[in-house]
Amino acid sequence: MIEQVQSFYDDVYQQLKQYLKTNSIYKPEVLKDSPEEKIFPLVIIKLLPYTDEYTTLKYTDIRYEYGFEINVYAIQQGTVARQSITNEISNHVEVFFKTVYRMNVKVSKNVPNEDTSVARDVVQATCILDTKYKDKLVIYPSKR
Repeated sequence: MIEQVQSFYDDVYQQLKQYLKTNSIYKPEVLKDSPEEKIFPLVIIKLLPYTDEYTTLKYTDIRYEYGFEINVYAIQQGTVARQSITNEISNHVEVFFKTVYRMNVKVSKNVPNEDTSVARDVVQATCILDTKYKDKLVIYPSKR
């Protein structure tokens, strides 16, 4: 079942990348890991550790509590403040996860960053993936 979770992660990554490219006026670079060179604005999407939840339902299906941590980084661009850029991108990320996947989303604005010239927001999106329909995953909002 781990391959289903990895496949879901890859799909979400590609869809988020396309969504931000289409809807954000700042066109951030979306990556899975930190790049070697400095690119701004930058969105890094990471898979949070997931847990198996074996249920006692009729079909003995397995549910995975699953989530993403999305870090949004920006520096000042001309007269546009870095916080304005991170706010706009974070709002798009929040809308994406709430509308496309119905996930619970928590946004932390102006999170302290090691480099004080870089603004950072953190978005956490969590859900439960249900495997009762073997060929399709069912997504529920998580309890968190």
